[in-house]
Amino acid sequence: MKLELGVRSREAQRDWYGKRGISLHGLLVIAQISEDKKVTEVIDLWSEDTKQDAWFSQSAMDVGFQWMEKELPGFRVYLFSDNGPHYHNTAFILYLGEVNQAFNLTLVEYNNFEAGEGKSKLDTHFAHISHKIVRWVRVGNNLECGNRLGELIGSMKNVTCRKLLIDRQKAPENLGTLKDITLYGSFEFQHCGDAMLIQSLPRQGFALKTGGGRRNLFTLAQKEIMIEFYNRQANHGIRADPTECITAMKERGID
Repeated sequence: MKLELGVRSREAQRDWYGKRGISLHGLLVIAQISEDKKVTEVIDLWSEDTKQDAWFSQSAMDVGFQWMEKELPGFRVYLFSDNGPHYHNTAFILYLGEVNQAFNLTLVEYNNFEAGEGKSKLDTHFAHISHKIVRWVRVGNNLECGNRLGELIGSMKNVTCRKLLIDRQKAPENLGTLKDITLYGSFEFQHCGDAMLIQSLPRQGFALKTGGGRRNLFTLAQKEIMIEFYNRQANHGIRADPTECITAMKERGID
């Protein structure tokens, strides 16, 4: 998400253009502590670096994994994101392949979704941020710096907001591209001796892109059922089984 700085209570809309903006990265953590206890926390990171690429995503996720390692050590992690190019690329996938060695966590899966399909709660959170900013300005306040934005967002319940500093001098050079990586939407990380085995899982889970250079188009009814299964997994910890999803479609007369 990108926001504009320098928003004033009495500023004309034409004066907004050309201003220096900031990037806002959100990480929603839903942790099943016990059978009857679930913890939800949002880690928001704002940055004056507006170049949202693989290095930006890695830098942001580093902060997120450090937080989880401290608050939820040893937990199994199932990571979901949209299908933006800064999340779905070779460099980011290779970075995730090192997470289990670098942090006291177990990253099990990473899944990409099409825009609007896989992170509804986080989308709602960003909508709340936009509403909070509008209300802040309308009552006569100004929003001219990232620190003020961080304080505003951090005042929300169960939300931590920090400034993200990105050192681009440490960014690796071009790593090349894994063949057909954009055709896969789900990745599984497994320990294999001293190495990390990364398996792509086409035609499983809720990946909306499949191998062979062919793209599957889903109807609205099919998408609604897939979202139901995803929300059940996110809210109740019940792993989504693609076979059950297909069965549910057939029971409702959806092919």
